Amino acid sequence: MKAYKLVNDYGSYQILQLDTITIVEQLGRPDLIRQIKRLTSTGNKPLIDIWGDVKSNFAPVEGTQSIKVPDISVWKGTGLVFSGRAHAYFKLMLEPFGEFLPVEVEGHNFYLFHLMTEGKADLDNSAREDDDFGEPMTVTALKFDDIDIKNKLLFKSEYEFYQSTFCNQKFRELYQEYELEGLVFETDLASMGWR
Repeated sequence: MKAYKLVNDYGSYQILQLDTITIVEQLGRPDLIRQIKRLTSTGNKPLIDIWGDVKSNFAPVEGTQSIKVPDISVWKGTGLVFSGRAHAYFKLMLEPFGEFLPVEVEGHNFYLFHLMTEGKADLDNSAREDDDFGEPMTVTALKFDDIDIKNKLLFKSEYEFYQSTFCNQKFRELYQEYELEGLVFETDLASMGWR
């Protein structure tokens, strides 16, 4: 099963201007800062029960002139942002893999997708370099276990330190079938490049 790393097309699409501090401030819950920070990494505990009114906007990445708002975009590593249209297509299909958290953007409904599903790395075909203290630091090769990800449309990986969102071939096919925009499907899963 082919896997892809999801990357924003920064040259053509804007990004959501929302950080964890702003979320906590808008929720009025400073006690949730650690939990919200883990939203886009190790956090696998649902947040919908403590979620409230969150508002934001889109803007171009510095140095670009992009004016388009994406249907789906990556938000801070393993988070995703879905437009109302993309959410309508994927809501039921993605429920087993995480939860949708509403965000109002200039009067329109958008959704942060809190990804809570992990993909199992194929350790025979993946590699990491260690730092000077012998701790894993950089992923130099990454492949996922085909059987494990076969039915996982979206997933994240402890092996690569929860830096990215990954998808299987089926998610990519659905994205193309629905004619959605905003993402680049990177085949080099260990790539650190930006688009």
